Amino acid sequence: MYNKIQEFRAWLVEERKINPETQSKESTRKEFMQFMEDYNTGSYTPIRGGEYADMSSDIATRKVLQHG
Repeated sequence: MYNKIQEFRAWLVEERKINPETQSKESTRKEFMQFMEDYNTGSYTPIRGGEYADMSSDIATRKVLQHG
């Protein structure tokens, strides 16, 4: 969870219209499960600079970092 905390908090505010500061631990856990489902299925694309992110560059960067 901690690797995606910033994206998760942005998703809560932007997509779910929820203030992360007001969530209980249980509610946060349930919302995180939904976030990960959206993230893993490609239903959620982070927005940067007002435009949808080019995920291909993110994927390429991750592959380089993983494989050295």
